[in-house]
Amino acid sequence: INCTSVATPTLTIPVTFTTTTSINGNIIVPQAAKVTFSSLRMEFTPNASLIINSGASGQQGGKVILSATTLSAYTGCNVNAMWPGVMLNGLNGVVQGSVSNSRQATISTSGASRIDHALIALYIDHGAIVQFNTGAKLYDNKVAVEATIFDSGITQSLDVSFFSSTEFKTQNTFNIIQPLYFVNLSDRKHVMRFTSCDFNNDQSGYNNTYSGI
Repeated sequence: INCTSVATPTLTIPVTFTTTTSINGNIIVPQAAKVTFSSLRMEFTPNASLIINSGASGQQGGKVILSATTLSAYTGCNVNAMWPGVMLNGLNGVVQGSVSNSRQATISTSGASRIDHALIALYIDHGAIVQFNTGAKLYDNKVAVEATIFDSGITQSLDVSFFSSTEFKTQNTFNIIQPLYFVNLSDRKHVMRFTSCDFNNDQSGYNNTYSGI
């Protein structure tokens, strides 16, 4: 990693990453692409995000699967560094459908996958789909989940996104940036499910005064 320059990674889509790597530029998953991060640790600099794009009319959105994978911050240039996080560019007024057939950007997990040390671990724009399953962890992020306004335009009580047996935790002392909150949902018409999740602020040296949800 060159700490003074930004390099945009080049991906051949579809792609499966299987080795540990450091990233110093945005990884952009375009429409109709599917990327699997498998048994991997990826470290992102403050210049680098994982961006997943929605699909144009007639096209599926980009899809990312985290399989026993950790997305974290690269600290080789600054031990206190945080990375921007994962951004899912969704669509408002568009039906979500299913993960396997949706215009919305999607990310899902299997196994003990984890996102940590991000400014916003998951930025869910409009109807983008997040499905975090048993074993997923969101640790030591300034914000774990930020979700913007969404109305699919149809009668739909439940959002397709969910967090199941996911652990939200703040455990490290932040020297520069203090945690803000775990989850912020803004004007969403459909119910996003959090089932059997654990929320825990366990920082040493700080009292538990930060917002939870």
